[in-house]
Amino acid sequence: MRQDLTEEAWLPRLQGIDLVINAVGIIREQGDQRFDSLHRDAPIALFRAAQRAGVKKIIQIGIVLLMVFKRIPGLEGLL
Repeated sequence: MRQDLTEEAWLPRLQGIDLVINAVGIIREQGDQRFDSLHRDAPIALFRAAQRAGVKKIIQIGIVLLMVFKRIPGLEGLL
């Protein structure tokens, strides 16, 4: 997951994709899995890369962070 924290890591995976569904989450930190990385940094990188790749729609499963993502400039219409 460490490499999934940048837009550049996600871009090649999103070519030709119309819809992204993100359901990543952990209930406790373990090893190198941290809440901030998995619940904030990785999804932000994914969503920004999706926008750059022309993804038409993003579905975020998990209500807790939805309001945070809605405040990211440029992502309002995708979520």
